[in-house]
Amino acid sequence: MDDLIDHEIGDLIRRDGFEFGIVFLCFSVLAGLKSFYTEIRKEDTKQRKVYFSSKKNVHLEQENNRIKTTRYSWLTIFPLIFLEYIIDISNIYFEIVCLLQLFTTWSPTGKHSTYPGLIVAFVGKCILIILEELKRAWEDWSNNSMVYQKLGGHSKGPREFSKKILKDLKCGDIKPGDLIFVTDGNQIPVDGVLLGSSDGLNSLVLSKEAALTGETAPAEKFPIDISVNLTGLNMEDTDAVLNRYSKYFASLSAHIECSPPSNYPHDFKGAIITNQGEQILDFTHKNSLFRGSILQGSEWVLMCAVYTGSDTKLGQCFERTPLKKTPLDFQLEESIRR
Repeated sequence: MDDLIDHEIGDLIRRDGFEFGIVFLCFSVLAGLKSFYTEIRKEDTKQRKVYFSSKKNVHLEQENNRIKTTRYSWLTIFPLIFLEYIIDISNIYFEIVCLLQLFTTWSPTGKHSTYPGLIVAFVGKCILIILEELKRAWEDWSNNSMVYQKLGGHSKGPREFSKKILKDLKCGDIKPGDLIFVTDGNQIPVDGVLLGSSDGLNSLVLSKEAALTGETAPAEKFPIDISVNLTGLNMEDTDAVLNRYSKYFASLSAHIECSPPSNYPHDFKGAIITNQGEQILDFTHKNSLFRGSILQGSEWVLMCAVYTGSDTKLGQCFERTPLKKTPLDFQLEESIRR
């Protein structure tokens, strides 16, 4: 009897060993792809150096303020969805059954009883993900196309303030070093240093940072202690005040050095240093405005962009959006783990 069992097992191995090897090889490749596909985001540990003019920031020419929350490009969407689908733990059991049906004689059911259901589920998931991607792409385009103003140049359209001193600029085109003009009730487009406001140099500026901290109470901010001479100017004359700021920073031979990008709202400190290496003053998060916060109370503020796009604190908080799963997916995963 034992000899007969050994003989049958030997025949089974000789007959189906090649097919079993194919199945094992397929899942070994899948395991390797899954580990390769895992993304590890490296932190930027370099200090940021920004001049008060975007033309001098040659080392930051590639920086922009565009945000991208979509997970795929149009070239990679189907391959990546397929890869995520086949390495999803809730689908592995059905994939094993499907491979055994197609390439071995082990399954008592027909060859075409499992993979049609997998194909239908894959197509449905593709449609769902594509609709979500279209929604994210539209929101990204809307945010990146918002019009702000920066100091310098001529405004092409009518504006409430300073038609000659301010220049229209899309949010996605803001670069480090740009002097950004933000009015009351608008969203701060970048992380930057607060230079001044409509209330004067030593004024209090309120900023709603609920998007970053969850706090509903506005945060108190203060412009840095720069020596712009505003004596004799009427602070309600925005053109004259901004013209004085423009002349001051155009003649200032200094730059900003600050801490590396971080998603912690209080982790923002640095100094303004002359080109000869002399430190003029230092600043903290109390002298800074962050992307996603809302200006409140002040008619306008002027700030210097330091971090843009994914380097902002809001951008550092973004994580890769997980694959969409239904309650059935979670139940299947839990059943398989057991």
